[in-house]
Amino acid sequence: MLRPRFLLGVTRRRLRVRLGALMGRDIAVDLGDGFRLRLPARDSLVRKLLEDDFERPERDFITRTLRPGDVFVDVGANIGVHAIVAARAVMPGGRVYALEPNPATFRALERNVAANGFNGTVRCICVAASDAAGVASLHVPGAGYAAHSSLADPHMPLAGEIEVEVAQLDDLVQDSPALVKIDVEGWERHVIAGAHRLLSARDAPHLLVEFADLASAYAGTTTDELAADFERLGYRLFRYDHRARELAMEQRPGRYGGNLVASKRIDELRARIGKQEAVSASGKRGICQDLRDPKFGAHNAGR
Repeated sequence: MLRPRFLLGVTRRRLRVRLGALMGRDIAVDLGDGFRLRLPARDSLVRKLLEDDFERPERDFITRTLRPGDVFVDVGANIGVHAIVAARAVMPGGRVYALEPNPATFRALERNVAANGFNGTVRCICVAASDAAGVASLHVPGAGYAAHSSLADPHMPLAGEIEVEVAQLDDLVQDSPALVKIDVEGWERHVIAGAHRLLSARDAPHLLVEFADLASAYAGTTTDELAADFERLGYRLFRYDHRARELAMEQRPGRYGGNLVASKRIDELRARIGKQEAVSASGKRGICQDLRDPKFGAHNAGR
Protein backbone atom coordinates (compact mmCIF):
# COMPACT_ATOMS: atom_id res chain seq x y z
CA MET A 1 0.00 0.00 0.00
CA LEU A 2 1.37 3.42 -0.96
CA ARG A 3 2.17 5.71 1.94
CA PRO A 4 0.41 9.11 2.09
CA ARG A 5 3.77 10.89 2.24
CA PHE A 6 4.89 9.18 -0.99
CA LEU A 7 1.62 10.10 -2.72
CA LEU A 8 1.97 13.70 -1.57
CA GLY A 9 5.50 13.78 -2.99
CA VAL A 10 4.32 12.47 -6.36
CA THR A 11 1.51 15.05 -6.42
CA ARG A 12 3.93 17.88 -5.66
CA ARG A 13 6.34 16.74 -8.38
CA ARG A 14 3.54 16.54 -10.94
CA LEU A 15 2.30 20.00 -9.96
CA ARG A 16 5.80 21.45 -10.28
CA VAL A 17 6.19 19.92 -13.75
CA ARG A 18 2.82 21.27 -14.89
CA LEU A 19 3.58 24.75 -13.60
CA GLY A 20 6.99 24.64 -15.27
CA ALA A 21 5.40 23.58 -18.56
CA LEU A 22 2.83 26.37 -18.41
CA MET A 23 5.54 28.96 -17.75
CA GLY A 24 7.97 27.55 -20.33
CA ARG A 25 10.66 26.76 -17.77
CA ASP A 26 13.31 24.12 -17.65
CA ILE A 27 13.34 21.92 -14.57
CA ALA A 28 16.03 19.86 -12.86
CA VAL A 29 15.46 16.15 -12.33
CA ASP A 30 17.47 14.43 -9.62
CA LEU A 31 18.25 10.85 -10.67
CA GLY A 32 19.67 10.01 -7.26
CA ASP A 33 23.28 9.47 -6.21
CA GLY A 34 24.19 13.03 -7.15
CA PHE A 35 23.19 13.01 -10.82
CA ARG A 36 20.98 15.84 -12.00
CA LEU A 37 19.59 16.63 -15.45
CA ARG A 38 18.04 19.80 -16.82
CA LEU A 39 15.35 19.61 -19.49
CA PRO A 40 12.19 21.45 -20.58
CA ALA A 41 9.22 20.76 -18.33
CA ARG A 42 7.16 19.91 -21.44
CA ASP A 43 9.52 17.12 -22.50
CA SER A 44 7.90 13.67 -22.35
CA LEU A 45 11.10 12.38 -20.76
CA VAL A 46 10.29 14.29 -17.56
CA ARG A 47 7.39 12.00 -16.67
CA LYS A 48 9.43 8.90 -17.50
CA LEU A 49 12.26 10.02 -15.25
CA LEU A 50 10.06 11.09 -12.36
CA GLU A 51 7.38 8.41 -12.35
CA ASP A 52 8.58 5.45 -14.41
CA ASP A 53 12.21 5.31 -13.21
CA PHE A 54 13.26 5.65 -16.86
CA GLU A 55 15.43 2.78 -18.10
CA ARG A 56 16.68 1.81 -14.67
CA PRO A 57 17.74 -1.69 -15.88
CA GLU A 58 19.75 -0.11 -18.71
CA ARG A 59 21.42 2.35 -16.37
CA ASP A 60 22.20 -0.45 -13.94
CA PHE A 61 23.69 -2.54 -16.76
CA ILE A 62 25.91 0.34 -17.85
CA THR A 63 27.27 1.03 -14.37
CA ARG A 64 27.88 -2.66 -13.65
CA THR A 65 29.59 -3.30 -16.99
CA LEU A 66 31.93 -0.31 -17.06
CA ARG A 67 35.13 0.01 -15.07
CA PRO A 68 37.56 2.88 -14.46
CA GLY A 69 39.58 3.55 -17.60
CA ASP A 70 36.95 2.12 -19.98
CA VAL A 71 35.57 3.84 -23.08
CA PHE A 72 31.79 4.12 -23.54
CA VAL A 73 30.06 5.30 -26.72
CA ASP A 74 26.48 6.62 -26.51
CA VAL A 75 24.91 6.72 -29.98
CA GLY A 76 21.72 8.75 -29.64
CA ALA A 77 22.70 10.38 -26.35
CA ASN A 78 19.69 12.71 -26.13
CA ILE A 79 20.08 14.91 -23.01
CA GLY A 80 22.70 12.65 -21.43
CA VAL A 81 20.88 10.23 -19.10
CA HIS A 82 23.16 7.30 -19.94
CA ALA A 83 26.31 9.27 -20.79
CA ILE A 84 26.35 10.93 -17.37
CA VAL A 85 25.81 7.65 -15.53
CA ALA A 86 28.62 6.10 -17.60
CA ALA A 87 30.99 9.02 -16.96
CA ARG A 88 31.24 8.33 -13.27
CA ALA A 89 31.69 4.58 -13.87
CA VAL A 90 34.70 5.06 -16.19
CA MET A 91 36.48 7.58 -13.96
CA PRO A 92 39.34 7.93 -13.46
CA GLY A 93 41.04 7.59 -16.80
CA GLY A 94 38.05 6.66 -18.95
CA ARG A 95 36.25 8.40 -21.76
CA VAL A 96 32.64 8.79 -22.92
CA TYR A 97 31.67 9.75 -26.47
CA ALA A 98 28.11 11.15 -26.58
CA LEU A 99 26.63 11.48 -30.10
CA GLU A 100 23.49 13.59 -30.56
CA PRO A 101 22.49 15.16 -33.93
CA ASN A 102 19.55 17.37 -32.90
CA PRO A 103 21.12 20.82 -32.24
CA ALA A 104 18.61 21.83 -29.55
CA THR A 105 18.97 18.51 -27.74
CA PHE A 106 22.73 18.67 -28.17
CA ARG A 107 22.84 21.99 -26.32
CA ALA A 108 20.91 20.41 -23.45
CA LEU A 109 23.34 17.48 -23.48
CA GLU A 110 26.32 19.82 -23.18
CA ARG A 111 24.65 21.73 -20.32
CA ASN A 112 23.94 18.53 -18.40
CA VAL A 113 27.46 17.19 -18.85
CA ALA A 114 28.88 20.48 -17.58
CA ALA A 115 26.41 20.74 -14.67
CA ASN A 116 27.46 17.30 -13.44
CA GLY A 117 31.15 18.12 -13.67
CA PHE A 118 32.04 15.71 -16.50
CA ASN A 119 33.45 18.02 -19.17
CA GLY A 120 36.82 16.35 -18.83
CA THR A 121 35.40 12.86 -19.32
CA VAL A 122 32.53 13.23 -21.81
CA ARG A 123 33.12 14.38 -25.37
CA CYS A 124 29.84 15.58 -26.92
CA ILE A 125 29.64 15.33 -30.72
CA CYS A 126 26.78 16.87 -32.73
CA VAL A 127 26.50 14.16 -35.38
CA ALA A 128 24.27 11.26 -36.42
CA ALA A 129 25.90 7.86 -36.82
CA SER A 130 25.01 6.09 -40.06
CA ASP A 131 26.42 3.92 -42.86
CA ALA A 132 28.03 6.80 -44.79
CA ALA A 133 29.47 10.26 -44.18
CA GLY A 134 27.78 13.43 -45.39
CA VAL A 135 24.58 15.34 -44.66
CA ALA A 136 21.08 13.96 -44.08
CA SER A 137 17.62 15.14 -43.04
CA LEU A 138 16.75 14.62 -39.39
CA HIS A 139 13.01 14.35 -38.72
CA VAL A 140 12.19 16.29 -35.54
CA PRO A 141 8.85 15.58 -33.78
CA GLY A 142 6.67 18.20 -32.12
CA ALA A 143 7.47 19.85 -28.80
CA GLY A 144 8.15 17.43 -25.98
CA TYR A 145 9.20 14.49 -28.14
CA ALA A 146 12.72 15.41 -29.23
CA ALA A 147 13.95 12.01 -28.04
CA HIS A 148 12.18 10.49 -31.06
CA SER A 149 14.12 12.49 -33.65
CA SER A 150 15.35 10.15 -36.36
CA LEU A 151 16.84 9.84 -39.82
CA ALA A 152 14.08 7.30 -40.51
CA ASP A 153 10.63 8.25 -41.76
CA PRO A 154 8.63 9.83 -38.92
CA HIS A 155 6.08 7.83 -36.95
CA MET A 156 4.61 10.84 -35.14
CA PRO A 157 3.67 14.43 -36.08
CA LEU A 158 6.68 16.51 -37.05
CA ALA A 159 7.81 19.98 -36.07
CA GLY A 160 10.07 19.98 -39.13
CA GLU A 161 13.24 18.63 -40.72
CA ILE A 162 16.80 19.85 -40.32
CA GLU A 163 20.01 18.94 -42.12
CA VAL A 164 22.59 17.32 -39.88
CA GLU A 165 26.06 15.90 -40.28
CA VAL A 166 26.27 12.10 -40.50
CA ALA A 167 29.34 9.92 -40.09
CA GLN A 168 30.38 6.31 -39.61
CA LEU A 169 31.26 5.07 -36.14
CA ASP A 170 34.42 3.57 -37.63
CA ASP A 171 35.57 7.13 -38.42
CA LEU A 172 34.34 8.73 -35.20
CA VAL A 173 35.75 6.28 -32.65
CA GLN A 174 39.40 5.27 -32.79
CA ASP A 175 39.52 3.90 -29.24
CA SER A 176 38.49 0.39 -28.24
CA PRO A 177 35.19 0.83 -26.37
CA ALA A 178 34.15 -1.60 -23.69
CA LEU A 179 30.47 -0.80 -24.30
CA VAL A 180 28.43 0.94 -27.00
CA LYS A 181 24.80 1.98 -26.54
CA ILE A 182 22.73 2.47 -29.72
CA ASP A 183 19.25 4.03 -29.57
CA VAL A 184 18.46 5.80 -32.84
CA GLU A 185 14.75 5.25 -33.43
CA GLY A 186 14.90 2.52 -36.08
CA TRP A 187 18.19 3.55 -37.69
CA GLU A 188 20.21 0.90 -35.84
CA ARG A 189 21.03 -1.22 -38.91
CA HIS A 190 22.62 1.79 -40.62
CA VAL A 191 24.73 2.48 -37.54
CA ILE A 192 25.91 -1.15 -37.50
CA ALA A 193 26.78 -0.99 -41.21
CA GLY A 194 29.02 2.00 -40.50
CA ALA A 195 30.81 0.25 -37.64
CA HIS A 196 32.08 -2.90 -39.39
CA ARG A 197 35.72 -2.38 -38.34
CA LEU A 198 34.78 -1.63 -34.75
CA LEU A 199 32.39 -4.58 -34.41
CA SER A 200 34.62 -7.07 -36.25
CA ALA A 201 37.67 -6.42 -34.08
CA ARG A 202 39.11 -9.06 -31.75
CA ASP A 203 38.17 -6.86 -28.80
CA ALA A 204 34.78 -5.84 -30.23
CA PRO A 205 32.67 -3.99 -27.65
CA HIS A 206 29.67 -5.25 -25.82
CA LEU A 207 26.49 -3.53 -27.03
CA LEU A 208 23.23 -2.25 -25.61
CA VAL A 209 20.82 -1.78 -28.52
CA GLU A 210 17.20 -0.74 -28.89
CA PHE A 211 15.01 -3.24 -30.75
CA ALA A 212 11.75 -1.50 -31.63
CA ASP A 213 9.39 -3.01 -34.21
CA LEU A 214 7.49 0.19 -35.01
CA ALA A 215 10.54 2.41 -35.42
CA SER A 216 12.28 -0.24 -37.52
CA ALA A 217 9.26 -0.52 -39.80
CA TYR A 218 9.33 3.22 -40.48
CA ALA A 219 13.03 2.86 -41.30
CA GLY A 220 12.11 0.25 -43.92
CA THR A 221 13.51 -2.73 -42.04
CA THR A 222 12.69 -5.18 -39.22
CA THR A 223 14.13 -6.13 -35.86
CA ASP A 224 14.63 -9.68 -37.15
CA GLU A 225 16.95 -8.27 -39.81
CA LEU A 226 18.77 -6.30 -37.12
CA ALA A 227 19.21 -9.48 -35.06
CA ALA A 228 20.54 -11.28 -38.15
CA ASP A 229 23.10 -8.49 -38.69
CA PHE A 230 24.48 -9.10 -35.21
CA GLU A 231 24.58 -12.85 -35.70
CA ARG A 232 26.61 -12.42 -38.88
CA LEU A 233 29.11 -10.33 -36.90
CA GLY A 234 29.42 -13.10 -34.31
CA TYR A 235 27.27 -11.52 -31.61
CA ARG A 236 24.68 -13.28 -29.47
CA LEU A 237 21.67 -11.48 -28.00
CA PHE A 238 20.65 -11.42 -24.35
CA ARG A 239 18.16 -9.77 -22.02
CA TYR A 240 19.46 -8.24 -18.81
CA ASP A 241 17.62 -8.94 -15.54
CA HIS A 242 18.75 -6.12 -13.26
CA ARG A 243 17.23 -7.69 -10.16
CA ALA A 244 19.05 -10.98 -10.60
CA ARG A 245 22.03 -9.24 -12.26
CA GLU A 246 21.99 -11.94 -14.92
CA LEU A 247 21.91 -12.19 -18.71
CA ALA A 248 19.47 -14.61 -20.34
CA MET A 249 19.77 -15.75 -23.95
CA GLU A 250 17.23 -13.95 -26.16
CA GLN A 251 14.93 -16.40 -27.94
CA ARG A 252 13.90 -13.95 -30.69
CA PRO A 253 10.13 -14.05 -30.23
CA GLY A 254 9.58 -11.94 -33.34
CA ARG A 255 8.15 -8.93 -31.48
CA TYR A 256 10.39 -6.37 -29.83
CA GLY A 257 9.96 -3.16 -27.91
CA GLY A 258 12.98 -2.75 -25.69
CA ASN A 259 16.74 -2.91 -25.32
CA LEU A 260 18.86 -6.03 -25.76
CA VAL A 261 22.47 -6.78 -24.94
CA ALA A 262 24.73 -8.09 -27.70
CA SER A 263 28.05 -9.71 -26.86
CA LYS A 264 30.75 -11.92 -28.37
CA ARG A 265 32.38 -12.58 -24.98
CA ILE A 266 29.53 -13.42 -22.67
CA ASP A 267 31.70 -14.97 -19.95
CA GLU A 268 33.79 -11.81 -19.72
CA LEU A 269 30.63 -9.67 -19.61
CA ARG A 270 29.06 -11.80 -16.89
CA ALA A 271 32.26 -11.49 -14.86
CA ARG A 272 32.06 -7.70 -15.15
CA ILE A 273 28.44 -7.61 -14.03
CA GLY A 274 28.92 -10.09 -11.20
CA LYS A 275 32.17 -8.85 -9.70
CA GLN A 276 31.94 -5.10 -10.01
CA GLU A 277 30.33 -3.03 -7.27
CA ALA A 278 28.17 -0.75 -9.38
CA VAL A 279 27.64 2.95 -8.95
CA SER A 280 23.94 3.36 -8.18
CA ALA A 281 22.20 4.59 -11.33
CA SER A 282 18.92 5.28 -9.57
CA GLY A 283 18.99 5.01 -5.84
CA LYS A 284 15.64 6.73 -5.36
CA ARG A 285 12.77 8.33 -7.19
CA GLY A 286 13.65 11.48 -9.06
CA ILE A 287 12.89 14.82 -7.53
CA CYS A 288 12.22 17.74 -9.84
CA GLN A 289 13.18 21.29 -9.00
CA ASP A 290 12.71 24.63 -10.68
CA LEU A 291 16.11 25.69 -12.01
CA ARG A 292 15.84 28.96 -10.16
CA ASP A 293 16.69 26.90 -7.05
CA PRO A 294 20.28 27.96 -6.24
CA LYS A 295 21.10 24.42 -5.13
CA PHE A 296 21.25 23.35 -8.79
CA GLY A 297 24.16 25.68 -9.44
CA ALA A 298 25.88 24.66 -6.22
CA HIS A 299 25.54 20.95 -6.96
CA ASN A 300 29.04 20.62 -8.38
CA ALA A 301 30.84 22.95 -6.04
CA GLY A 302 34.16 21.51 -5.03
CA ARG A 303 34.33 18.92 -7.82
